Amino acid sequence: MARILMAAGLAAWAQDLPPPSREIMQTPRHLRSPEQRAEVRAWQKQRRTYQRLALGWLRDGITDEWISSLADRISRQSRPQANSESSPVQGAPIAGPSRIVMASPIDVTAHASREKREESERWNRLARPLPLLSGPFRETIIATLHQEFPWMEAAIGRIDSELALRQRAAGEPWFHLRPMLLLGPPSCGKSRFARRLGEIVGLHTRMMSVGGSSDSREMGGTARGWSSAIPSAPVRLMLEALQANPLLVLDEIDKVASSAHNGRVPDVILAMLEPETAVRWYDECLGRPVDLTALNWIFLANDLGPIPGPLRSRLGIVQVDRPAPAHLGIVLDAMLRDIAAELGLEAERLPRLHPAARDYLERGFARGASLRQVRAALERALAVPEQGVH
Repeated sequence: MARILMAAGLAAWAQDLPPPSREIMQTPRHLRSPEQRAEVRAWQKQRRTYQRLALGWLRDGITDEWISSLADRISRQSRPQANSESSPVQGAPIAGPSRIVMASPIDVTAHASREKREESERWNRLARPLPLLSGPFRETIIATLHQEFPWMEAAIGRIDSELALRQRAAGEPWFHLRPMLLLGPPSCGKSRFARRLGEIVGLHTRMMSVGGSSDSREMGGTARGWSSAIPSAPVRLMLEALQANPLLVLDEIDKVASSAHNGRVPDVILAMLEPETAVRWYDECLGRPVDLTALNWIFLANDLGPIPGPLRSRLGIVQVDRPAPAHLGIVLDAMLRDIAAELGLEAERLPRLHPAARDYLERGFARGASLRQVRAALERALAVPEQGVH
C-alpha cells in the first residue's frame, strides 16, 4: 500500500510540475530561441522520468489492466490536447470568479502543419476558465485615484458609483465598468489616468490609438484564408492577458477616418459594445463566437463632435479638465515615478530637481504649458540638476 501511495503522489507531482514561464509557453515552437527550446525539453523530460518511475513502483501488486489504464491516462495528459469542436477543454481550477470566453474549442487535429496545431492550441486557452480580476477594495481604488488625480473628480466619482452599484445590487466581486469616454483637452492626463486605473486594479491594459484608422482590420481582425489573418483586438488582448476582464483603452476615437474601406472602426466597436452581440461576438479568424461582455473599455477623445451618435449613446461621457496650477506638485511626482520606471530605477535614485528648475516648471505650467511640455522640460532639468532649465 505504501508503494501505491508513493507512486500516486509521484504521478500527481509529475502532472503538476511547473512548466517554463508563460511567455515561453505562449511562443510558437518555431519562434523559440535555442535556450527556450532547451528549457521546454528539460521540463518534458523530467515529467516523463517521474511518470515512468511512478509506473515502475506500481508494477508489484497491481493488475496489468490497471497499469495500462494509468499509462494511457498519463500519456494523454502529457501530450497536447486534440479537442473536437464539441469537446470541452479542461483547465486547472481557478480560485475566485472566472469565465470561459470561447465555448467552442478549435479542433487541433484538423491542421496538418505543426505550426497551425500549435497556434490553435494557443487560442484554445480561451476555452479554459479565465480569471475575472477584482483588484483591491473599492475604497482603496477610489482613494488612490483621488490622491494621484485630484482634478478628475467627475471620472473618479463615476467609477465609484458604478463599483458601488455592482457590489450592492449585482453582488459581483470582479471589476467591471460600463464603457466610458474621457473627453478633454490634449495633455490633461487622460491616458495616464486610464493606464493607472488598470495598474491599481491589476488589469492587463492595452493602449491602442485608432486615430486615422481607415479600416477596421486591426480592431475587428481578418478572416481565415488571408496570410495576415489575425483575431480581433479584444480577443488578442484576452489571450495576452489570460484574463476575462482586461482593460482596452482606445485613444483618439474622435480622429477615426471616415472612409468605409474594409469597414468602419466605429461600426465594429458598436457590435462589440452591444450586449446582445458582444456575448457572442463572431471572430472571423478563429471561426467561432467569443464572449466580450467582461471586457473593460475606456475611450479617449478631445472633441465629441466627430464621434458618431450611435457610439456616443453607448458611452458614459465624462468631461475631464486640465489640472490646476495647484496640482502641479502631484503631477511632477507622478512624472518622476514614470521616468524612474522607464529607466528601471527607484524614484529616490533620480537626480535631485533643482529649486530653480521647479520654479521654472511652475511658472511655465501657470502660463499654459501642456503636460507633455512639462514632462520634456522636467527630463531636461533632471539631466542638468545644478543648472536649472534654459
